Amino acid sequence: QVVIAASRQMNGARRLAQQKALSGEKPAGCTTLQGYSFRTNAQAAIINTPAPTAGGGSSTEVNGLEGSYYGDSSLTSLRFTRVDPNVRFNWGTGAPSATMGVNTFSVRWNGKVRVPTSGDYTFYTRSDDGVRLRIDGNLVINKWIDQGSTTYTTIITLSSGNHDIKMEYYENGGGSVA
Repeated sequence: QVVIAASRQMNGARRLAQQKALSGEKPAGCTTLQGYSFRTNAQAAIINTPAPTAGGGSSTEVNGLEGSYYGDSSLTSLRFTRVDPNVRFNWGTGAPSATMGVNTFSVRWNGKVRVPTSGDYTFYTRSDDGVRLRIDGNLVINKWIDQGSTTYTTIITLSSGNHDIKMEYYENGGGSVA
């Protein structure tokens, strides 16, 4: 799961919002657009991604992130690609597809986030097992470890405009949450 929120409040309020997010509560002032949460004063949004076609090219653009799904936990054995309108999955003890083992798969989501106003933005991830999040190529969350469902946050100062976002996830036993 990836959640994007602008952090334009005082430090104490920021900590409170993060604590609420870590406990599973939705921070005050957050809304949801296409499955991505963001603070209404900044309106960061995932933007159009070319939709893959059967021939490997792209056709129309759709909102979401391009997900590349792999049949192993090391992001090497590509099974299929699709555009996911949001990253908010709970596969339980299953897998995204019958072509993948229930405890040995991985996914790489790529796309862009549009930031209309320069400022601080908080990115949240929740996963069971490993997760890596990159913004503009910079590794901002790196928890590539076996773990139960865990939430991580980071605050990044971004300029207005489009920014690359990449989230990588692997499953290695137990529940499957990304």
